[in-house]
Amino acid sequence: MAKSELPTVSEQPEGESAEDSGITGGTEGNGAAGGQTGEAPLEEPTTLSSTETTSTAVSVPKTTSTTEKLVAGETRLDDGTVKVMGFIERVWESGGKRWLRIDYAEFLTGDEAKQAAIKAGQLAPGEELANDYFIRNESHTLREYQVSSLVQITTSSWHGILGEATTWEEFKAFWSDSPPDPEAGFLKESPWWIVRDGQLVVRIDEQYLP
Repeated sequence: MAKSELPTVSEQPEGESAEDSGITGGTEGNGAAGGQTGEAPLEEPTTLSSTETTSTAVSVPKTTSTTEKLVAGETRLDDGTVKVMGFIERVWESGGKRWLRIDYAEFLTGDEAKQAAIKAGQLAPGEELANDYFIRNESHTLREYQVSSLVQITTSSWHGILGEATTWEEFKAFWSDSPPDPEAGFLKESPWWIVRDGQLVVRIDEQYLP
């Protein structure tokens, strides 16, 4: 399902570090794969609204805790990390660190998906929902997170292999003008799941769409 185009938001210049633009995050703790990484602690992330032209810093915990308030689409896992799906708008490196910008969305199935599709005007009452899923994307708030140097990444449509491990360099190239191959050029349009420990992304997985 195609996602509607977002209004223009202010972008961080390629050569500008996240610290210079006020984008910071949390320390890396135990992620989806477990273990400490020892990366330098961060302070605060920036949440960008697609309807705003300036970034707004918000105070957040340095690491994920059970008291952190979750937003729509986020799920707290047993180890305290947070899992959420969305459309990744940008992937880059700055100041020796890795970053991504994501627009959260919700992957719905069953009757919830059908009702959401009807409410969105994408399905008429009484019609069946193709493939029994619907991606709801209402807020269009853009969030930027640092990505762990030990991040685990998988694709599920590239080369037709589900759960195929890929490198950060390959993943970053999906959003570049020179993707690894023509098929990889479409991966930037896919929805992706991220797992974050505080404001540090420790896992990224492509959501397969039938």
